Formats: sequence, structure tokens, C-alpha cells
Amino acid sequence: MRFPFLPLAALAALSLATPANAGPVECEAIQNSFKAVSAVPGYRQLIEVTAPQASKMEFVVTAETIYAQISGKWTKIPLRAGARASMLANILETATISDCTEVRAETLPAGRMKVYRYTMTPIKPKSGPALPGGPVESEIWVGVADGLAHRVVSPNTRVDLDFRTQIPPIP
Repeated sequence: MRFPFLPLAALAALSLATPANAGPVECEAIQNSFKAVSAVPGYRQLIEVTAPQASKMEFVVTAETIYAQISGKWTKIPLRAGARASMLANILETATISDCTEVRAETLPAGRMKVYRYTMTPIKPKSGPALPGGPVESEIWVGVADGLAHRVVSPNTRVDLDFRTQIPPIP
């Protein structure tokens, strides 16, 4: 089973405030927040899907290893050196982020965030059929101090990321 950078795979929209800024600068801030996540030494990612079938997944990423907990069981997925950055680069090359707007500021446990709304086209795999569906409108919480993506919300999906030191859940 492949585990691409899931915060980009299922993204989204919440209640929106009056836009503060809109345009290429905001899209660049969003892209940079994803790039920053691929460069950190580790993080925990919690994904909650509400439809079509409710499910929860948890991932712990340390260096070039992903630990995935799906249906209550942990699996270790070793990656080749540079694979995290390579997966993200592929996603950013094959999907388009547009209609970027800064909608509000909020505070999460990790600190002050800028919340952006954006639209992303489906990811186009290098081989095989295109992923189903059309563009998805999403919201992303980007840390003011660290520039990292801390939360992504889309219809039926919420992804939360925690960048404190992570310990592998299994050997």
C-alpha cells in the first residue's frame, strides 16, 4: 500500500471569513508549508474521514520511515533516502493549487496560524489512471512562526499534524 503525503490527498473547506489577501503570494505560502513538512525530522499525522465511510488513521514519520496505524495495527514502511521530499515534489508537479486566499488568523495548540482557503486539482500519478474527482476546495492552517502546515480540512476529511519529537510506535 502506498502512503503519499496524505494531507495533500484529501483537502478542504470550513466556514469562511472575509478574505484578507488573495493571489500568488498566498499560493506560494501554502506550497511552502507543504515543503516545510517534508523537511522536518519527524511528525505525527492524524487523519479523520467522515464519508463515504468513517475512518481514522494515524501516521508517525521519523526521518525516512513512516509508521502507519490503520484499523488499530501499526505497520512500518521504510523509505529510500529522499523519498519524502520526492513524493511531495511529485504531488506539487502533478496537481495545481489555485484560488488561494488568506481568510483569518487562529490559534492552535502549536501557536498562531494563518488560515488559507485554496483549490487543488486531483493528483495525476506518473503511471496508471488519473485519480477520480475534480478540484477540491480546502483550508490549511499554516504556523506563523514555523511556516508548517498544522491542519488541513476538506469536505469529509480533517488532517492534524504534530511536530513535537516523535518516537516510533513499533521497532
